[in-house]
Amino acid sequence: MLSAVRSLLFLLFQMVVTPLYAFIMVSLFWIPRVPMYRIAASWCRTNLMGARAICGIRWQVAGLENVPSDTLAHPHIVMCKHSSTWETLSLNLYFPPLAFVAKKELLSVPFFGWGFRLASPITPSRILSTASRTATPERLLVPCCTMRLYFCAAATSCRPSKILCEQGFST
Repeated sequence: MLSAVRSLLFLLFQMVVTPLYAFIMVSLFWIPRVPMYRIAASWCRTNLMGARAICGIRWQVAGLENVPSDTLAHPHIVMCKHSSTWETLSLNLYFPPLAFVAKKELLSVPFFGWGFRLASPITPSRILSTASRTATPERLLVPCCTMRLYFCAAATSCRPSKILCEQGFST
């Protein structure tokens, strides 16, 4: 019973916070990508702190010293299991500005999608053309700010060690 009440309170919290942040972000649509990202990260932080205060969610981070602080000197790809929304929100607390790769459908969600669109996500089409299914990893290289992301058409089309070596990482 108590968890149901906490969940309802957190839902009400999000129903107030999310439209407020969406209004702020849409009002400031003209600002550059990184300041817009900082506003979006603030929304994430606010929701995580709300989850901590209202629902009692606690977390502990291990290995934070391995996170690069300078993306110009250390470009990186962050991959997570995505078993809940929590890690999606928490990535913004511990990593420098990220370019998220997300489903295009998320941009249509009222309030959240409007703000998320302004944070410059990468939203590939889920309907792949014949050309994209047969593309080589080199053709699927996508420039994104100071980072480069690889998209492989199939898991077997490129070896992870090849990608890491081409990006300057040792395997």
